[in-house]
Amino acid sequence: MAVPPRFSRPPSRRGGGLTPRPGDRLPLLLAGLVVIAALALAGSLLVSVLRGFGADDSGDVASNSDPSAAPSVAVPGASTAVPGVPGVPAASSPGTSDEGASPLGEPYVVCLDVGHGGFDLGFTRVEEVVDEETGESVETIIATESEIVLDMAFAIEERLETQGVEVVLTRTADSLVNPTGEDVNGDGEMATDGDGDGLIDTPNVDVPNNLDELQARVNICNAANANLLISLHINGAENTALQGYESWWAEGREFSAQSQWFAQEVVAQFGTQFADAGFEVESRGAQDDRDTEIPEEDLPADAFVNYVVLAPDKPERNFSGSTMPGAVVESLFLSNDTDWAVLDDPAGIDAIVNAYVSSVNAFFTEFPIEGRRLSTGESQSVDTAETRGMATPDTDASTIVSPIPVATAVAYARLPPPVETDLESSYVVETDATDRMEVALTFDCGADRGYTEQILDLLDSYGIKGSFGMTGYWAEDNADLVLRMAEEGHMIFNHTYSHGSFTGASTGAGDPGTAYRIEEMIATEELIAEITGGYDMRPYWRPPFGDYGPQTLLDMASIGYGITVMWTVDTLGWNGMTGAQVAERTLETLQPGQIVLMHVGYGAQGDFDALPAIIEGSRAEGYTFVTVEQLMQP
Repeated sequence: MAVPPRFSRPPSRRGGGLTPRPGDRLPLLLAGLVVIAALALAGSLLVSVLRGFGADDSGDVASNSDPSAAPSVAVPGASTAVPGVPGVPAASSPGTSDEGASPLGEPYVVCLDVGHGGFDLGFTRVEEVVDEETGESVETIIATESEIVLDMAFAIEERLETQGVEVVLTRTADSLVNPTGEDVNGDGEMATDGDGDGLIDTPNVDVPNNLDELQARVNICNAANANLLISLHINGAENTALQGYESWWAEGREFSAQSQWFAQEVVAQFGTQFADAGFEVESRGAQDDRDTEIPEEDLPADAFVNYVVLAPDKPERNFSGSTMPGAVVESLFLSNDTDWAVLDDPAGIDAIVNAYVSSVNAFFTEFPIEGRRLSTGESQSVDTAETRGMATPDTDASTIVSPIPVATAVAYARLPPPVETDLESSYVVETDATDRMEVALTFDCGADRGYTEQILDLLDSYGIKGSFGMTGYWAEDNADLVLRMAEEGHMIFNHTYSHGSFTGASTGAGDPGTAYRIEEMIATEELIAEITGGYDMRPYWRPPFGDYGPQTLLDMASIGYGITVMWTVDTLGWNGMTGAQVAERTLETLQPGQIVLMHVGYGAQGDFDALPAIIEGSRAEGYTFVTVEQLMQP
């Protein structure tokens, strides 16, 4: 149908994203562009999709600006299903739950709405590439908005969570938020599963219901009781001269003033961060999303006035709106050569991530919420840690509501003596530590409190000792659980303080240097010793992202960390794998000396769900479970 100028907002096409992973490209040949061509035909409809315009939301648009979330996204406090979102747990209010409560207050919660996903690629960057076999120049997709924006979300999530902010993503994998095409908003209209395979995943055959996609994403943010919603997008246009960054907020809502403040702040931060990084980038400003050439009274009764993810309830469409301030943000034009050079540069991506993180911090400083806290992101001293709630011999850790001095912490039962390590040497262990039928379950603790208590309970019920990779930030917020791990005989190894890359390989930030690496390790080492009454994690450590090099290993050995704990299998629970998928992946690779990498956070629900199957399946094959330290014994 014809789209009024108000909704097409020419000449821009709605988008959303970050930069590609370093060196990551999608070399699809011309045949693959048939799919993209179909999506491009709907380019003028993208804004109407985002706003939910018209009575037929399924339309014939395979690409919309908002639908995109993994079916297994978990949110803080998850216990039951998010209303209308298949497979997505709901969240209890972080502000009311006692679990994981800190004497300093509950953390703020940010919902990152990750644009596109699945066969909805969003905007794409197409360039002429020489086919190595034929020598001919072929139009090839080198970057997609859907992949770029997901990478951006992960980077922002990591940065914010190290600063004590809980982050919920509407998708954590390359899929739609409503992959099975459920009638999420209950209006009787559903997606079309053209090939009958139960999934909305085939371009030009399956047709998503756009309003259900958008409602599913809003449901995730609402269920998480988020304090701020940020819809991450990248712009694009047929006019390749258009460039710059911009943001949009929804006028007419009870918290519109806060939304406007954030939209303006993120634009200001983009300007600052780009300038600091040496980039000259155009600002397109922050705008009210109701600005229009069509008077509101001339619009159809069921038309959305705002972008759907920012809109209030719309009874005429059976739509439940978002319940928190927020903004739609467009970080540069994928279609513009100058903007693309910034997006394709790690320094440019770092500037974008910095802008988002700084904006969030500024927002919660400007609009503080009683009972919530915001970390500065700086390493806190042991004196600060001493004010955190801790367990005494007669205290149930889950009931701690007031600080107890660290001096009251009890001694733990030490695990087998550590392997003797020459400080001038280093050993990296992945799977060859032993030929015995032994498996070590390792759990990285770097994000939220997550399922840690349940994991400890489950391990105890099976009589298994786990190995926990500990970051300083996590330990500060969860001292009671750190103490419990030590008291119950689990292994704790150093996973740095703030989970920053020790080489810069995964973040594009460059080598942080020896001083940074040593400071990160020592700060965590001292904090864990204070919390537990003397637990010594040496010589075991695990590098964030698995990033290490010769200098890193030398630095670690010089301070007593001569054994680098890697892994045999990464379960990918953190990346949206379900419990069944995690169990299958782990059991398929079962071998003597296997080290399994898992995570405790809510974002890795699949890891927790898979534990019983992994334990029972491994034992059925004759394997026993030990800590990494025990695995290393002769």
